[in-house]
Amino acid sequence: MRGARRIHRRWPDPAYPRRIDAWLAEGIDQLAGGEYSERSPTYSAVVTNPALLTLAHHHGRRDLYAVVRKNLAATLYVIEPNGEVESVHSRRQDQTVLRYLPEFWLQYRELAIRDGDGRFAAVAALLEERGAGQTFGETPPGDRLAEVLDRPELARKLPQVVESPTDFEHHDESCVLVRVRRGDATASIFGGTDFPDVHAISSGLSTNPTFFKMRKGSAILDSLRLAPQFFSLGHFRAENLERTDGGWRLTAEVRGAYHQPLPPQHRRRDGLYPLTNDGRFWSAMDFPHRPKEYRTLRTEVVVKEAADGSWTLDVELAGSEVPFALELCFRRGGTLTGDGLESVTDSPDTYQLIRGEATYTVGDDHITFGPGNGKGGKQPPVVDAGERYSWMSGSLTPDGVRVLITGRSPLTYRLNLR
Repeated sequence: MRGARRIHRRWPDPAYPRRIDAWLAEGIDQLAGGEYSERSPTYSAVVTNPALLTLAHHHGRRDLYAVVRKNLAATLYVIEPNGEVESVHSRRQDQTVLRYLPEFWLQYRELAIRDGDGRFAAVAALLEERGAGQTFGETPPGDRLAEVLDRPELARKLPQVVESPTDFEHHDESCVLVRVRRGDATASIFGGTDFPDVHAISSGLSTNPTFFKMRKGSAILDSLRLAPQFFSLGHFRAENLERTDGGWRLTAEVRGAYHQPLPPQHRRRDGLYPLTNDGRFWSAMDFPHRPKEYRTLRTEVVVKEAADGSWTLDVELAGSEVPFALELCFRRGGTLTGDGLESVTDSPDTYQLIRGEATYTVGDDHITFGPGNGKGGKQPPVVDAGERYSWMSGSLTPDGVRVLITGRSPLTYRLNLR
């Protein structure tokens, strides 16, 4: 739509505005919290917001400024101190990669000038102050220059800067995401995967099993995941996120079946049964008519922030006896120390915390975590991504320095992070 509108301005053709209006007639897929349905900073910054601003300016749709304004206001709460943008809640390919605030630069600048918004001006001014030291992601600098040449008003003086929020707890219910910031320390609590309701892994779905992230300055815990070895169903993916006394509760319940012999009326002498799916895999076993004996695993994680900026995560697994692994993955570039750490065989940069606490340090910043939970009997420290990944040799192993804390359910375990 963006390109069609600009082409129409140079070489008018009634087919262009008709096409634009047909798409716009479907409505704007903006969620209540301000994100679009893709919940993706990449698509917001590079695709959706630029298109809507072009249509607002060149197509007479002034109402679209409000849509972009709401998205930029929501983005203020997912900005990291170093200029990254949280994307764990994304439904696109950026849910597991880094995205950067400078992609939003001209949008914040345009709305700051148009509305006199000091918060947006602060973001634009910060990015200009950092200048060449910041990556500008996918958008070439020439494209930005072309925007300013096409619309010189974008180069006007910014309004008075108002400090952006740096101390808050923000709950975006439409993305099932909580963001907490205390100066240069931030945390994300995420319970909004699409995975529990659909048996698929696909672009357009939120499937990242990371449910907690935190950083203190340059020390960054990029992901905290929980992987029970339960019928090869894979990682814990929260089915909801709710406020609890002094914190946030994530819960999920999954079940797997032991299949029993078919009743006489459904048996075939030739043994050729329909190819059907039992929720995990396909087999010619006529699953719908086969009696089942179910097992259930219930998981609850309660996340709380303390007054000193530390965090506790109370993890409870109940209903079945299975081994599990908590996986902490730290951003590369630091040093991991702790007497209770042991290297995991055949897994580079992977350790098991057996006892006590460990610390990940980057420069003057650090995150201390623990305690270890022993070796879990004879069970090796394994992160089971689940059959949906393993059957096609897929991997959910995050890049970084990983520490596993293992155990067996049923159990209650408290993880401390400070």
